[in-house]
Formats: sequence, C-alpha cells, structure tokens
Amino acid sequence: MPLSEPLVSIIIPVYNRQHILGYTLDSIINQTYTNWECIIVDDGSTDDTLELIKAYCGSDSRIKLRTRPSTRRKGGNAARNIGFENTKGVYVNWFDSDDIMKPNFIKFKIDVLMADPDLDFVVSKGLNFYPDDSVQETPYYNNNCHYDLNIDNFIQEKVHWVTSDMLIRKTCIGNLQFNEELETGQEYNFFINLLASKNLNG
Repeated sequence: MPLSEPLVSIIIPVYNRQHILGYTLDSIINQTYTNWECIIVDDGSTDDTLELIKAYCGSDSRIKLRTRPSTRRKGGNAARNIGFENTKGVYVNWFDSDDIMKPNFIKFKIDVLMADPDLDFVVSKGLNFYPDDSVQETPYYNNNCHYDLNIDNFIQEKVHWVTSDMLIRKTCIGNLQFNEELETGQEYNFFINLLASKNLNG
C-alpha cells in the first residue's frame, strides 16, 4: 500500500453478539478504504459468537480473533486493551459490536488526517437507532465543529465524542490503557487521560 493509505486497526470487544455482529463486520468489509485490520476480542462468549467470528476470519484475512485470557479482568475495557496490544496499524479506531460503519467511515477520516500532517486524531459524527425505527443524530456533535477538540472543551462538555468516533495515530496513545477496574464512565476516563497526558491536535 502507498504511504497515503496507512494501515488502520479497528478494535472490537465482543460478548454474546452472534445475533448482530455480522451486520457490524459486513459494514467494515464494505468500507471503501481497504487497508485495515479488524481485531475482534472475545470476552468469553457462551453463544455462537466465536463460530461466527471464525467464519469471517476464514473468508477475510484482515479479520483477526483474539480471546481474553483468564488472567485478564472480564469486561470491555480489558478487551479493548488486548486488542490494542495486538494492533499493527498506524492508526486505531475502536468500535463496538452493535455499531455499523457507513461505507466511507474510514476513508473520510483518513483523508482529513492525510491532508494535515499536524493532526493527531479526528472524530466523526454518529447516528442513533431507536426502537421506533427512527434514526437521529445526537445534538452534541454540532458543537464539535465550533470548538477546538482539546481537554478544556472536553471537560466542559463543549465537545464530545464516544469511543467509536475517534481515529487516532497509534503512537499518540503510547502505553495508556482503558481502566480495567471501571464499570462505567470508562470512555470519558480514557479520553480525559489521553488529552491530559498528550499535547494532541484534533
């Protein structure tokens, strides 16, 4: 791949998602940007999730399965950390097993990063699916276009994003991990620590 198409590592923690994970993986396979690896970390599923993942691994070598060892704490935080420890990409995008990417999800973000070498990360918008079949954009995304993406604005909730929104240069993360002891607020905790410990440009 040319230098303009760096490898992107997509990390997905998963637990008992056999009924829905296929939609997520199909949306990744259908990305217009093709230089990616998808590392799925199973957190001890008891349904047929592993069989589904293995089938996808067999049909696309870019999809890779890891399992949480018994020595690691159960939960999405450890799974995300294990995924990151196994990445080979220049950039990282965490994702969740009930999320769906639009076809240009990765390409749009990579294009922005490649156009400005001073940028360390970008964040995208997302849509929420509701039980009444409506699809709505979360209002807070509008603020991201009007404020700098920095720690002050993040703490003050002038800007906001969730884990799957961020595409970030792997070297910017360093040894920082999701706190495996936390049961709630792990995204907010991670991003606060990331923005506080690094002088990042987003």
